[in-house]
Amino acid sequence: MPAVACVDTGYVFSDDGSLPTAADAFIPDSPTSSRWSPSLSASLYRIDGWGAPYFAANSSGNISVRPHGDETLPHQDIDLMKVVKNVMVPKSSGGLGLQLPLIVRFPDVLKNRLECLQSAFDSAVKSQGYGSHYQGVFPVKCNQDRFIVEDIVNFGSPFRFGLEAGSKPEILLAMSCLCKGNPDAFLVCNGFKDAEYVSLALLGRKLAFNTMIVLEQEHELDLVINLSQKMNVRPVIGLRAKLRTKQTNYYGSNSGEKGKFGLTSAQIVRVVAKLSESGMLDCLQLLHFHIGSMIPSSSLLSHGVTEAALIYCELVRLGAHRRVIDVGGGLGIDYDGSKSGEGDISVTYTLEEYAEAVVASIRYPSNF
Repeated sequence: MPAVACVDTGYVFSDDGSLPTAADAFIPDSPTSSRWSPSLSASLYRIDGWGAPYFAANSSGNISVRPHGDETLPHQDIDLMKVVKNVMVPKSSGGLGLQLPLIVRFPDVLKNRLECLQSAFDSAVKSQGYGSHYQGVFPVKCNQDRFIVEDIVNFGSPFRFGLEAGSKPEILLAMSCLCKGNPDAFLVCNGFKDAEYVSLALLGRKLAFNTMIVLEQEHELDLVINLSQKMNVRPVIGLRAKLRTKQTNYYGSNSGEKGKFGLTSAQIVRVVAKLSESGMLDCLQLLHFHIGSMIPSSSLLSHGVTEAALIYCELVRLGAHRRVIDVGGGLGIDYDGSKSGEGDISVTYTLEEYAEAVVASIRYPSNF
């Protein structure tokens, strides 16, 4: 059975491109009135919706960081206001003397998130009796900070957690970080591809990285074939399928049959034929798809994964050596806490339900 690779991404925008507002929250007459309380702060900013279990309003009314999620002990809570005040203490007084604005990183939150993601899929794989495993990949485009990428590779090493690179600088960053990671971690290469990009990806293959080049346009295949022959390296190739399944919210603008990226069924058949003629059909080992970030419901997710699973099965029937189904994003966060799935900032499922839907749809693809 194929391995499952997921990209965990999520962004929030309102319809007009502005930041989310608290228009629907309870807003008292004045924050300085005697009626104000930490619970009203939590309600106003909907902290329990977007922040749980890592962020909350503490008894002082400040943002409290719980770096280990639900496993955070009371004495491990971090008062963000105290952190900011302490680092702004002048150096003459023994402080760091930093000025606003500041970026405050909490690596333990990232570590716990990776562990929860892996645990959810491991549990789903076990409960469904699935015969393979899950490996995550982080899209470097979401955060190119070197320390973030290094932490993800470090914390994800026990899980074979890899990276996704969509540009030449991202490939170089990914390879430099994965040198210290798990050798089985994926380096998924997608995005715009010119000769230099493909050469870097093939060089990564020569350097023993678990590199996979994902074709998003049909003409990219000729470039991969020609350069792989010149460099004398056997590539591992993936296809991005353009599914019929489509989101209707903000994040689904590039999904569906009229989306900008991916190959249609007819194009996939032509790619398979050309690889077969070139004696490289065994190189075709990954199927990728992306129906949009912030998928609102598990039913829509299941629909898309099922369609991809059936394409995967057909490719195997045609002789492709498929190993991986790459579920490109979709996992959302219930930012407003309503679990309604309405609009662009709410989803109806939990992390565990998301994992169950992905694994079940691949394990038991229904008639589409």
